[in-house]
Amino acid sequence: MLSGQFGQPVGWLEWQRSNFALSTLYYGEYKNFGPASSTRYRVKWPGFHIITSANVASQFTVSSLIAGRSWLPATGVPYTGGYDQGEVVAKGNFLHPNR
Repeated sequence: MLSGQFGQPVGWLEWQRSNFALSTLYYGEYKNFGPASSTRYRVKWPGFHIITSANVASQFTVSSLIAGRSWLPATGVPYTGGYDQGEVVAKGNFLHPNR
């Protein structure tokens, strides 16, 4: 979702203007903030979820979803392992997981 002056209240658009996957994919927002962050007018698709639990949100982090801690450091690609900056430390010119 784009935020700021380009953000739309619905937050998401259908893929190629069809209903493909609207009820089977998981679209989630957790602690969204900024000018277009209100979820009041978001889409009403079965697959869209406002995540309110840190435990649920943690399932979608780089560390949990793709096991990034085990292989991303070797690539040199900067990333955040969790959803808060507390999980990263600066190392050289890149960010690497603390744990």
